[in-house]
Amino acid sequence: RTRSGLKDPKRPMGSFIFLGPTGVGKTELAKNLAQVMTKFTKKEWGLQNYSMNQFKEAHSVSRMIGTSAGYVGFGGKALYDASRGGKPQVYAFNEFDKTHPDVVESNMEVFSEGKVQLGDNSEIDLRGNTIILMTTNLPINMEEYNSATPFMKKEMCRDIMANHFGRPEIAGKITHALAFQELSDATRLDIIEKFVEEILENYDIEVDYIDKPLSVELVRMMKLTKYGARGIKDALGTALSHYTAYRGKMDDLAGKRVRLYGSPDHIRLEPCA
Repeated sequence: RTRSGLKDPKRPMGSFIFLGPTGVGKTELAKNLAQVMTKFTKKEWGLQNYSMNQFKEAHSVSRMIGTSAGYVGFGGKALYDASRGGKPQVYAFNEFDKTHPDVVESNMEVFSEGKVQLGDNSEIDLRGNTIILMTTNLPINMEEYNSATPFMKKEMCRDIMANHFGRPEIAGKITHALAFQELSDATRLDIIEKFVEEILENYDIEVDYIDKPLSVELVRMMKLTKYGARGIKDALGTALSHYTAYRGKMDDLAGKRVRLYGSPDHIRLEPCA
């Protein structure tokens, strides 16, 4: 829409709400979006990634927009300072449902007008150079969602946020909404392989393949953890660090392709012929 000229010139390029369980890729998508926008627009996009656990209290509004003159904290950095001078930014607000209603209220002008009045009375223009992503783990009826029309899917997501905060007007200020599905086994295995490759890359080791029994167990473990991708990433990191500590130096495997075998708690590496 932005590229075709159909975007609303009075709003940010987009405000998105992503619903879904923990560990299905909501935050990861937000992180990757800045890189995609940099490539797409040929301009450097920054990423401002925030856990909204930091904004549970009413007084945390000052962290969002800054403190007014005469109050403690005046002159300190505000959340939206990164956009001064028109610098393109992606703002990722993780677990937005945990935000205090006063903080939500302070963002209403941002969502609807594309600008923010800071505590020092300066104004930052976010129109045309800002994308705001909000993630939440609030439950949604996926059976009903999957059978709904695109319009009703968006309405369901926006209604969940509006009802949670008791603010119906929120729904009209969120331009895009999406619910993330549970991961398939094939996707889980892709994620596991990606994490293993990232960890072993530190030792200049390439992954050839993961033995079937081990991959099956790792996928099963990922299903069981309530933390999704985060949970399995931690487990893989721990298992592989234990192996490197047990084995000692990894120099003899550097530059080689290996297969992984064993169990999730006792992963082993073997160079491929």
